[in-house]
Amino acid sequence: GSHIAEIADLKRHFNSLLDSLGQYHAQLEQVSTRDALTELYNRRKFQSLIEIECARHAEGEESFCLLVLDLDHFKQVNDVHGPAVGDVVLRQIADFLRDWAGEEGVTARLSGDSFGLLLPHTTAEQGLRYALTVSEYLTSATLGFEEDPVRVTASVGVVVYPRDGKSCDQLYAAIDQAVIKAKRQGRNRVVALEAGDRASSAAHRGRGDYVICAVQEGRLVAELEPIIELSSGRVYGYEALARIREGGELVKAHKFIAAAEQFGYAEAVDLRVIEQTLAARTGPSDGRLFFNLSAKSLASRHTMERIEGMVRGAKVDPGRVVFEITEREALPNLARLSSLMRRFRRKGFAFALDDFGSGFSTFLYLKHLAVDYVKIEGSFVRDILNDEQDRMLVSNMARLVRDFGISAIAEYVEHAQTEELLRELGVQYSQGYLYRGGVRAMERGAAG
Repeated sequence: GSHIAEIADLKRHFNSLLDSLGQYHAQLEQVSTRDALTELYNRRKFQSLIEIECARHAEGEESFCLLVLDLDHFKQVNDVHGPAVGDVVLRQIADFLRDWAGEEGVTARLSGDSFGLLLPHTTAEQGLRYALTVSEYLTSATLGFEEDPVRVTASVGVVVYPRDGKSCDQLYAAIDQAVIKAKRQGRNRVVALEAGDRASSAAHRGRGDYVICAVQEGRLVAELEPIIELSSGRVYGYEALARIREGGELVKAHKFIAAAEQFGYAEAVDLRVIEQTLAARTGPSDGRLFFNLSAKSLASRHTMERIEGMVRGAKVDPGRVVFEITEREALPNLARLSSLMRRFRRKGFAFALDDFGSGFSTFLYLKHLAVDYVKIEGSFVRDILNDEQDRMLVSNMARLVRDFGISAIAEYVEHAQTEELLRELGVQYSQGYLYRGGVRAMERGAAG
């Protein structure tokens, strides 16, 4: 009898354990697929459902629609009414979209102020009507609390399968373009792509795929451009430039870097260039290595820590590594970027402000960002021999940064006479086509 009771007791414990595991997995599923605030699907789950829908429709021509709502100036709601009211407004919008989409539609919160809807069995005309209905609701609805009402509008993009894309990547690119077009037209409007837009979207997405394929296939390489110390004529260091090997040629970064940034591949480009450069061991053992960092890399603590780990793993002194930033990266996040720079400078890394003199806020950056180098915008340097105004600008910029204790690097140096004049003007370093003869591209596994 005691054995039977013991077995029964074990059975109860086992069943209890199974119930606990079931609850745990249900909670895990909820956390991994749902947005915590609105309980809508998150971006990752939404994209996986779009992939399923694309696969399901691959055999036929039945259409479905995607809608993306990007709330206009939603940051102002948090600033004026407070984050708590902002959260209430987001939940109210989520509830409306969930009810409106019904059982067949899929609703997701894609980011802080962006929502997505997947509408199966929906034509282009129906999708556009639905989007207009959503837009009209937002325009007329009073959200928030009765004593503290809030009104919001949205820029809404509408795309339809298969007209605007027959793959998930094509649809993502198309919906991004539709939302951007709505914003450019003044916000608070609905935009569906036209024929010319679709052609442009497909071409742009192709360039994005072109970049990530080059990374995966090992065709994205680092090309080193020497930086010369003008007082001695020796190689002071190298700037690592991203290139894509296409046949026997190297495609320059300006032809693909914008697409890499738009479609989320900029960090992959940065990491690949840094990895190759560190492995190559090119130049003098104490030579500086200059790396351009995208806004995505600078904004990601994980990526920056990974880069630091790569440098230390390669047994390269952090004092040799210089991260280049531009005004575009600096302006939106000046305080956060300043904090990051202080932290990495304490670890021995250095920073350069690229394209110095090209923007209205240049001198603000000198005050707030602790940089070690500035790179004088090449358009001022190229004609310095013939243009007196360019010569005065470069001379004054060189003197100004020297007073700040910062070294100046002149870009676009093409002639020996330009190099000599820069030396006379007090510029410490230079780079450009004049020195390109010593550059080589580094392939995977290259070693110096």
